[in-house]
Amino acid sequence: MRRRLLLFVVLLCALKESVAFWPFGNKGAQTPCGNEQSVPCKLNVFANGEWENGQSVELSSTDCTNATDGKALSALVCERVQVAPGCTIFSAVGVEVTGCADLKVGDAVYVVPENRLFMWPSHEVGHKTAVHHVETPNKRPIVLETLSQRPRVFRLENFITDDESDHLVEHALSIEDEAFKLKRSSTGATGYTVDSKRTSEGAFDVGSPTALAIKKRCFDLLGIRPYEESFADGIQILRYNQTTAYIAHMDWIEPTKLNNNHDWESAGEGTNRYATILLYLSEVEDGGETVFTQAKPIEGAPVVSKKVAEAETTTYLDNQNLTHLFPLGTWQRNMVVECRSRMAIKPRKAQAVLFYSQFPDGNVDRLSIHGGCPVLVGTKWAANLWVWNGPRNGYPKRKRGVGGEEGGAEPRSPAAVKATFKSEVDAGVHLYWQDQDWGSLKPNAPIKVNTFEGHEWSLRLNDEVFASWTVGEELEQVFLLTQDDLPKD
Repeated sequence: MRRRLLLFVVLLCALKESVAFWPFGNKGAQTPCGNEQSVPCKLNVFANGEWENGQSVELSSTDCTNATDGKALSALVCERVQVAPGCTIFSAVGVEVTGCADLKVGDAVYVVPENRLFMWPSHEVGHKTAVHHVETPNKRPIVLETLSQRPRVFRLENFITDDESDHLVEHALSIEDEAFKLKRSSTGATGYTVDSKRTSEGAFDVGSPTALAIKKRCFDLLGIRPYEESFADGIQILRYNQTTAYIAHMDWIEPTKLNNNHDWESAGEGTNRYATILLYLSEVEDGGETVFTQAKPIEGAPVVSKKVAEAETTTYLDNQNLTHLFPLGTWQRNMVVECRSRMAIKPRKAQAVLFYSQFPDGNVDRLSIHGGCPVLVGTKWAANLWVWNGPRNGYPKRKRGVGGEEGGAEPRSPAAVKATFKSEVDAGVHLYWQDQDWGSLKPNAPIKVNTFEGHEWSLRLNDEVFASWTVGEELEQVFLLTQDDLPKD
């Protein structure tokens, strides 16, 4: 008994010594930095998105007095770890540090280079971080759990509620606008393109109160403040009926000749999809997992070879009388096998998943390839939000990073606008947003759309762009095509 008690005391003392530099959070940190204290404030400083190989930095009370704001403090810390000026520092719970008052002795902080976004460190698989600063409807902290380090995949608990899940589904079913209503899902970033290996149905919620609240929550969790509408697509709501699926793909958009009107190279000056937050809006009787084909199975799940998975799939489909829905050799059958042998996350209503399509430096992470497993029994409702590392295609370019343009005002979220496009002439002119054809502009046949401030709409004649309109900040706007606007022969 005495030996057990002694061992417990030794372990407790060792833990007490270690928590001051616990790199996974701010455990044990009690003494605020910046006070008149006899010892310097020691911090563990890590690269953005990393949790190993940190550097120890000491801040004296004089340092904290001289560093009057977050920018000055960041400059001081970055200089001491030899990171280029202009970086920002974030706490272990994803909050940008604004001064010494935000820090305690032993805190872990993360250095985010200029023009880059904060990235959650993956830690070891199974590690959990409680995030208290992001407001949720149920007032519970969001819990971020590492499922995979490469690619970076996290499970999110308490991120959305059952009610929010139901509201998104109900709203998707009520949308009548042709551009946003529930229909066969499309792929890519230019127009409506159907892929034979994406058989779900999708709708876009660009303005409901629930969607806006969730989008802002996503940005808060990702450390992007203030909320920036141009950094995200609308929330895409998806319905997967039995047998429907989405073949493994990346959310990062590959540059092609067809979409070369945008700089997609996110490692340079361009922008692309940075992070995806996937929301599960319903329970699914069987199937419908999200599979990451380049990741190890979730810790605790059996490691199954492809050969064993093929045999198990055949037996299961035969026993459930589902073989006729998933014949041998089809891509859907092959996906069922893959979903049984790689990391597959089973959908649970009101749960969410976060994963990154880029590395902290902006380079694409090709291990982030993932797919939607076929639904075997039941119906799956889900939604996703793609967050970009800067203004997405269709928005004017501006400097990336927290706080907007250097030395300027914080960016304002673009206003939602009801736009009406009219024409006085019938000349075969078509209205486009990006590469999506919204129809022919004719007299007495206006085209009404919901759009956003900053969106650029173009006019094409014989497939050639001859003019464009940019949406302003007024909540309702009318654009008129006249004879004088047409190209002259």
